Amino acid sequence: MRVTRQGWRLQRGTPRVNVRQRTPRPSPRPRGRTPMRPGRAKIVRLLFVLLGVGVSAWLAWEVKTHLDQWLVIREITIDGNQQTTKQELVARLSLKPGATLMTVSPSFLASRLEAHPWIKRAVVERKPLHTLAIIVTERRVAAVVGTGVKRWLVDDEGVVLGALSEDALPTFPVLTGLDGRRLLRGEVEAQRVVRLGVRLAGLLAGEFSGRPHLQLEDPDHVVATVEGVRVEFGPAAQEEQWGRFTQLRQAMRGTGVVTAGQAPTDVDLRYPGKVIVRE
Repeated sequence: MRVTRQGWRLQRGTPRVNVRQRTPRPSPRPRGRTPMRPGRAKIVRLLFVLLGVGVSAWLAWEVKTHLDQWLVIREITIDGNQQTTKQELVARLSLKPGATLMTVSPSFLASRLEAHPWIKRAVVERKPLHTLAIIVTERRVAAVVGTGVKRWLVDDEGVVLGALSEDALPTFPVLTGLDGRRLLRGEVEAQRVVRLGVRLAGLLAGEFSGRPHLQLEDPDHVVATVEGVRVEFGPAAQEEQWGRFTQLRQAMRGTGVVTAGQAPTDVDLRYPGKVIVRE
């Protein structure tokens, strides 16, 4: 740049020398709220979430407390029990003090009742606002199992219901030849033999009015005695075997060979298609 005496007039096309270039200042920030840092914003959001969770938990607890007071179990009704008492069944439930309809499980309570030997099936229902309604189906005695000096009452499924006192004289069929320990343990095979004996006793009851006695030492060769008649059954299709005997007996009555009060003393049904009768 050339400097003349006429002043600081610059010639075109020549750059200015020794003139400090000014650094542009940053534009001022707009006035208002200062933006929050990202880390601080996350903390604030977390605090709001925790506060919401705490309030929700408190409200849920308050609702549950009041609801429990409204639904406390105050009455238990039991229908269908004859052999068992209400007191022993309620004791089986083992309800905690202050239990409510919402804190108990009906299926779990039913399983507790069904663990009783006499209870075959139990249904537990909640009834508003304070009632627990129970309907039970009890097992029925089908036979007496004699095992040595002890006698046991059993149902038609082979479940042991309880011991029989020595002076008791029930009219149920008597089953002998069973292992009492296996039966008390609820072994499947022992119960199967009991069911077989109960079924054959039912066949005998359709023809005789007396109390049958069945020997079950060998399930494939059951010997039954009723009203002085001894009947031997084979290993399978006992209903068919018994049907042959009843047909023969009716035929003998029709021909006058025997009267209604008479019967053969020994009947063997073990052979297919045959009825062997011995006097």
